[in-house]
Amino acid sequence: MKMCEEFPSWALQPRKETGAAQFLAKNPEHDGRGIIIAVFDSGIDPAAGGMQLTTDGKQKLIDRYDGSGAGDVDTSTVVEVKENQVTGLTGRTLNIPSSFVNPTGKYHLGVKNASDIYPKSLRDRLDKERFDKLWGEQHKGSMADAVKKQKAAQESSASGEAAPEGMAMKEQLKKDDVEAEVEMATFLEKKFKDGSSAHWFSDPGPVYDCLVWHTGTAWRAAIDTSEQGDLEKGLNLGIFRETYEYGRLSDVCNVNVSVNIYDEGNLLEIVSMPSSHGTHVASISAANFPDQPEKNGVAPGAQVVSISIGDGRLASMETGTALARAMSHVLRSEHYKVDLINMSYGEFSNWSHSGRLGELVDEVVGKNGVTWVASAGNNGPALCTVGTPPDFKRNVIIGVGAYVSPEMMAAMYSSREKLPGKNLIENLFTFTLP
Repeated sequence: MKMCEEFPSWALQPRKETGAAQFLAKNPEHDGRGIIIAVFDSGIDPAAGGMQLTTDGKQKLIDRYDGSGAGDVDTSTVVEVKENQVTGLTGRTLNIPSSFVNPTGKYHLGVKNASDIYPKSLRDRLDKERFDKLWGEQHKGSMADAVKKQKAAQESSASGEAAPEGMAMKEQLKKDDVEAEVEMATFLEKKFKDGSSAHWFSDPGPVYDCLVWHTGTAWRAAIDTSEQGDLEKGLNLGIFRETYEYGRLSDVCNVNVSVNIYDEGNLLEIVSMPSSHGTHVASISAANFPDQPEKNGVAPGAQVVSISIGDGRLASMETGTALARAMSHVLRSEHYKVDLINMSYGEFSNWSHSGRLGELVDEVVGKNGVTWVASAGNNGPALCTVGTPPDFKRNVIIGVGAYVSPEMMAAMYSSREKLPGKNLIENLFTFTLP
């Protein structure tokens, strides 16, 4: 029996093609140590493998920020706790655990629709599950009751017993009402099954009460993921940059979130991930696997800042506003100095270096000396296939085009063993001219 070859993990990245493998072999400590990379993408999962520590033992993921605004929560409403309880903006009674340290007794309240911070695929799956459970089961019961009443009315009518004129009218109205109830239940079932009700019915999905308070030394936030006011079972998080704390929204979604708090507690930012793309990109850049170095990124010693420019409400598409906020964050940060920006988002544009975005790029790269590396796109090769932002007229951004070597092709795209003998592709595309 033929033994399967070990999977070529080393070929998942072009280390050999780019010369990174040879460089690290000669300079093992020149692996990104002391460098901070800001990843402009869809956000990085703090629980992902390789995203915990650098090669010299430092925290790998040092900040998480959402430039899209999808996770923003207005927490400007302030209330005081009474008998260890407050009433949330949803109307639920929120029970304050004894473990919450709050010297002032004042809490900032907010409310968040979870669908804003869910990836689209997850949102679609949970919408179906909630429909089947919350509406489908109740509707089946209502349909059964309506049919039961309809049958009883039909049997009463078939008995043949004459009723007084007034009573007969009441019986007819009752029968018509039951018929209408069955008809409406049937109509609703059909509407939901064919999806034509989307314009007049919308399930908001999970809705979470949010609390923000100051412990006397730091800001913290709680998210009532139980949707029952049981904050003991919900998330209790500090600002990620200060605590590196994160948590999962629920057991069925596996979405890890962290928080930022601004404006003296009046604005809560729940940082999520609209897709896994950002984690993938960050791993290529800087993942560190001490026991499996073949899985390492190009710079395993570098630290990473996650800045999401993908908006979960727009199926992870980036916006100009998100990109502007991301650049402003890099410019304004007082806690660290970003050395390099990695951006794997982009598209075509008629005027790529104009307006406020062009000005911010000049400021980030030209005045602050940040190296910016961006995807040139996956189109081409041909004229005009380089996307924005690498096509900025002042060439301040380094554009990187797509490339796949034969070894990378075998590791990433092959689904079966190589065919014996001459290469099949060569046989198919070898022609003899007359």
